[in-house]
Amino acid sequence: WRVALETWCRAQLTAMAQHPWIGQTALPAALGPHRLAWLERGLAALDGTALSPAQRTAVVGRLSLHLLGEAQLLGAVAAQGQAGRAEGRASGPVAPTHPALVDYAGLLGRLADPSVHPAITAALAAGAFGDDEGDVDQVGFGLALLLDGVQALVDRSTRTGDRIGDAR
Repeated sequence: WRVALETWCRAQLTAMAQHPWIGQTALPAALGPHRLAWLERGLAALDGTALSPAQRTAVVGRLSLHLLGEAQLLGAVAAQGQAGRAEGRASGPVAPTHPALVDYAGLLGRLADPSVHPAITAALAAGAFGDDEGDVDQVGFGLALLLDGVQALVDRSTRTGDRIGDAR
């Protein structure tokens, strides 16, 4: 199930990157055959697990919301890069096209008092909020983090029959 669900997630990200307007469309208004097919594939990926239908629906819904946010952020990064190139800059400051694209490290550095925010200050000193995150695949990291949570839910449901997330 995990490979099928990860494939489904990555295919959604690819589709949203190719068609950025998807992330700007109100979901109920755009519930057509393609969205139904995506939902069907997501739910079908969880076939064979001990998850209840309600849990499967919740998993697919939460993953979809995460993917929508990732796609919007990736689209904003691409738009900001295009804006910079259109202004003749190889790089340099361009007005952020998404709230997550502000200089978060700089902002935190100005606002975080080490005596009040020691964890933030330590993370800043380690470069954790910097733009240069090395080889870390943030999209892959986020997806793996969520899928690990789904794995824990599947394992718990298999072991105990627990129906966390079901209406009680």
